[in-house]
Parts: sequence; structure tokens; C-alpha cells
Amino acid sequence: MILWKIGLSALMVLGITWIAERLSPRFAGVLLGFPLGMGLSLFFIGLEQGTLFASQSALWSIQGVVAAVVFCLVYSNTAAMSATLSRLLNITLSILTSLSAYFATAFMIMQGIPSEMWLRHLLVLLTLAVTAVLFRFSASGVKKRKIQLTPLILCYRAFAAAAIILLVTGTAAIVGPGWSGLFSAFPTTILPTAVILHIRYGPTVMGPLFRELPQGMLALILFACCIHLLYPLTGVYTGIFLSYLASACYLLLYETFLRQRLNQILAKITTVPYSPLIKK
Repeated sequence: MILWKIGLSALMVLGITWIAERLSPRFAGVLLGFPLGMGLSLFFIGLEQGTLFASQSALWSIQGVVAAVVFCLVYSNTAAMSATLSRLLNITLSILTSLSAYFATAFMIMQGIPSEMWLRHLLVLLTLAVTAVLFRFSASGVKKRKIQLTPLILCYRAFAAAAIILLVTGTAAIVGPGWSGLFSAFPTTILPTAVILHIRYGPTVMGPLFRELPQGMLALILFACCIHLLYPLTGVYTGIFLSYLASACYLLLYETFLRQRLNQILAKITTVPYSPLIKK
């Protein structure tokens, strides 16, 4: 099972990266919201702990999206505010503060989350809406560049994803569906991607990288909702397939139809004239 987790995690990371590179450079940022780590975690949790356990974990993973987006916001802002430091200190400080913010947010969610499910989901959507505006401010005026993905980046992504998924799924029975669901939304691919790009291009790349992440993270919410509903009805394999299909359809819809309209709305809110950062 361990080798299967490692192999499948690496294969998924490489496959999603290949798709992102060939569709559009700007699509890579949105695709960071693809439920890669969450999906693999909930898949193996479903196989090992049962569909009901994984179905409950999926509800908590929706709340985990808040901690993940806070991680990205803190990483981006810390990198920008400490840009005058040496590259090593800048990266180290960004990692430490963003991870601290992630775990602090996860703890606060676990301790103070409302009991009403509709209110939980509303707070998640409001968080994504606010961070979408904040990320647009941080990325305005910064030219987005095409990211060259080297074998080092790919291997680091795959290794980090496999390690985190092994940890989440290996401790699921001990910590219960709540914590395992929260940590299934850990920024599994975002963290290694951000660190590698930070090393190569510096702190200015963080704003454009995360600019459309909140919109992409709606795919995580849709995925988790599908898992919660489908696992008890269809089982793990059919449920995971249909949930990934729903997320992929949303991301395709966003890329082809929703992107320009949402960007125009955000441009009015932030008073930044709409202008695509990069052409297809």
C-alpha cells in the first residue's frame, strides 16, 4: 500500500504538471487548486478507513481550504515584505510564517467552527472572495512569466506530495475524520512549487502565482462535496472518479468562460483596470 501511495502520488503530480504546461502558462496557477493532495488523501482514507469515515473527512476538508488559502496569503506577503533580506532568509521566513499561519488557522477552525453546516460553507466562500481581492492587489503591476519546470521541480513536487499523503493517511485512524479532513487540504503541491519558484525567480513571482488561486480552489470545495455525497452511495473508485470529473469540468469552465468575467468584476472592486497578464 505504501508503494502504491508513493507511485500514484508521483504519477498524479507529473500528469497534472504536464497538462498545465500544455494548456496555458496562466492556467498553472488555477490548476494549483486541483484536488491533487486532497483527492489522493481521501482516496486512500476511503480504502483504509471506509467510505463513511472518508465522507465525514471530506466535509472537514472544505474547512481546510481556509487554512490552505491563509498559507498562500501569508507566504506571498511575507516574501514581499522581507524582499530586502537575503534570498535564503527571505525563503526561510516565508516558509516558517506561512506554516505557522496554516497550523494556527487549522487549530482555530477545529476549536471554534460553527455547528451549522451552511454557515461553515458560507465562511469558506467569503474567505475565498476576500483573498481573491487581496491576491489581485499583490499581483497588480507584476509581469507574469512562463515558468520552466525542471526535473528538480517535478521530483520535489512528487516527493513532497507522497510524503504528506503518507502522513495524512497513516494517521487518519488516530486523529479521526476531523483532523484528517483538515490536513487533507494541506497545500501539498503548492508548498514545493512556491519554494522552488521562490528560489529560482525571487519573491516577485509569488503574487502572479497565487493571483487566481482562490478561484481555482472552488474546485476543491466541489470535489469535497462530491466525495461526501458519492462515497456512501457509489463506493471509493466510482466516487473518486466522478468527483475528479466534476472538478475538472469546473476548471475547464473557468478557463474557457468564467475567467474573463470574474477578472472584470475583481478589476472594478480593486480599481485595477482589467488586462490579462499573459496571453494564451
